Amino acid sequence: MATVPVPNPEDLIRRAFHNLSALRANVPKGYIERKYADQFKHALDQLEQVGFDVQEWRIPPSDLREFEYEDLVTRLDAVLGYFERPQEKIGFQGPKK
Repeated sequence: MATVPVPNPEDLIRRAFHNLSALRANVPKGYIERKYADQFKHALDQLEQVGFDVQEWRIPPSDLREFEYEDLVTRLDAVLGYFERPQEKIGFQGPKK
């Protein structure tokens, strides 16, 4: 019996990022079917597997019954934003005098 190779962390991150990006681009508006929530969960599981804390973006099981497009898109945007801009300076800056 052949063993399945374990993907390296960089590969898992890349896969999760592209899965999340594809989901963001293709999720239909309106009530979110369970399959889309499952795809989102799978991508977060991949990120968690390589050591990222993704708990704040997870969909609570109690919310799955009435999960709407805006809820999922907000979480997708948050996760994608976190991983798209790792070199970006985070913070606030007021107007200069």
